[in-house]
Amino acid sequence: MSGRSAVLLPWIVVAALALACGGNGGGEKAGGEQADTGPLLVTVNGVEIHQADVDEETARLFRRFEGRVSPTQAEQMRSGLARRAMENLINKVVLLSEVSAEGIEASESEVDSLHDSFKSRFASDEEYQAGISQLALSEADLRNGLLEQIEIEALLKPVREEVAPPGDEEVRAFYDENKESFHQEEEVHARHILLMTSEGEDVAGKEERLRKIQELHEQLTVGGADFATLAQQHSDCPSSQSGGDLGWFGRGRMVGPFEDAAFGLEEGEISGIVETDFGYHIIRNEGHHDAKQLSFDEVKEDIAQQLLQQKEGEAIQVYIDSLRQKAEIVFAEPQIG
Repeated sequence: MSGRSAVLLPWIVVAALALACGGNGGGEKAGGEQADTGPLLVTVNGVEIHQADVDEETARLFRRFEGRVSPTQAEQMRSGLARRAMENLINKVVLLSEVSAEGIEASESEVDSLHDSFKSRFASDEEYQAGISQLALSEADLRNGLLEQIEIEALLKPVREEVAPPGDEEVRAFYDENKESFHQEEEVHARHILLMTSEGEDVAGKEERLRKIQELHEQLTVGGADFATLAQQHSDCPSSQSGGDLGWFGRGRMVGPFEDAAFGLEEGEISGIVETDFGYHIIRNEGHHDAKQLSFDEVKEDIAQQLLQQKEGEAIQVYIDSLRQKAEIVFAEPQIG
């Protein structure tokens, strides 16, 4: 039971796009073509979860780490992610079963509002269409995912409301007991453009990518092209959708050559071409933080929010466990992992 706690809350609050691609349960591809669902793994309250559903959810989880850990590390994570994917899908079904039992229904206006909010995160309609196409989603898939998100949040609202927020003494005690956790490490904020290569790729293929990234580097450093725009147009990393933005990260979070280059740049400076196991990168330093100890006043609101989310997560876990206990869960094959 404890293995589900770490993955339950993130599944519930993931972005709408991620929710929509956690298995459509209908065995169809986005375009309506019948897909190969693979073997049946488990039936939950009459809803079948097939290997293809778990594979899709595993791929979604895997994308969170893509470009942030080495290919070798990423592959080592796959079996654990497959177990998490199975738990996510079972939790989703039992939650939606309870949504149906409680008669909770999202309105079209609620779905429209959330859809508009989600779509506004993209710079253009073309980027939005590319984003959902990348995950083989149709507009109907996305809207169904948004509808499910709204209904599950409505189901869980009473559970959240019963959770009391942490008091001032609890927040201060947490800070005093975990001061080392509030030492801000040296960090950089970076964007990158990645042209991926793969093991076993022929020399001609790698040379073509090298030639292309050299051209992009010249456009940036000589032609003054906008980095974010080129990242959106050419980068193979999922961060391309946000202009190559990787956010803030500390040492030890990226592969060695990438880290060395990013931390060695001045703010606003663009690197040369950096080669890693992923391929060829161009990196732009967007900012730098020196290491320092954060004061209580700087972090007290974040601590309070963290403790509240932890309590809500525990309460939701108890609630989910109660739903799973009364659910009919029948595994067709030995469980993953």
